[in-house]
Amino acid sequence: MSCLISKIQFVILSLLLVPPCSVYAQGAHYTIEDSIMVEQLLSDAKLHCLDKHYPLYFAHRFKGIPYVGGTLDRFDTERLVVNIRELDCTTFVETVLAFTLAMQSEHPSFNEFCQQLKRVRYHNGTLNGYASRNHYFSEWIENAERCGLVNDVLKGDESQIPLQSQYLLLDFMSTHANAYPMLKANPSVVASIRKKEIAMNGKEVRYIPKSAFDADTCFNGIIKSGDILAFVTKTKGLDIAHVGMAVWKEGRLHLLHASSKHKKVLLDTQTLHLYLRKSPLLLGVRVLRIL
Repeated sequence: MSCLISKIQFVILSLLLVPPCSVYAQGAHYTIEDSIMVEQLLSDAKLHCLDKHYPLYFAHRFKGIPYVGGTLDRFDTERLVVNIRELDCTTFVETVLAFTLAMQSEHPSFNEFCQQLKRVRYHNGTLNGYASRNHYFSEWIENAERCGLVNDVLKGDESQIPLQSQYLLLDFMSTHANAYPMLKANPSVVASIRKKEIAMNGKEVRYIPKSAFDADTCFNGIIKSGDILAFVTKTKGLDIAHVGMAVWKEGRLHLLHASSKHKKVLLDTQTLHLYLRKSPLLLGVRVLRIL
């Protein structure tokens, strides 16, 4: 994988000789570097991902990419931002899914990637202002399920895992509007966000509690490499605090994610069991499988 990511980095370095520019076309905001990287990754996947396990393939390709938050909120109006040079935990997962969907299409291309990214990021795939973005990850999951993109693995689960329920009670964005640049600049949008929170509130979702992740527990067959893991939080007004991809390594479950702590995308060396144990605000994980 290191030689493949070096190829991407070489492309970026070579483009530094060209004056930087941003492009707003086909409904997306991106740089020339981004469009070239997308095309290169799609081309490489055709040659190297012979088993077509695209989620895991693309997730590994982003190892080493810098963690940067707030990349979607740098403009006065909502835009479809394509930025694969800087990722946070959510945009990492969105990008992996959009690449996977693009590869599953008849003609993978940069334009197809943009269309799939919009489908993933916005309610019913329609960009209609800031409030149309799937801000809460439970909302993101619900949209992805409705569009037939992912499956909630724990729905109807009848295994021996002691699942627990989370009853959504969302209000973090509407009660912390000043923490969000778009809401701070446009107070009138807060009402739209609050309406979406209310629509989600009261819904029950199920997750694997952290207590089930002891050192001897094996979730093989329930959690698979390439599954999306969404970490349920006890933080008031929130549902999910972090997301990443599951990776089995030497019989142990690990997290491949955009880490704010390590400031880059990486495969965590500690097991998921240890990751959860060291995170007091996390209650457990939801498991989503890309279809």
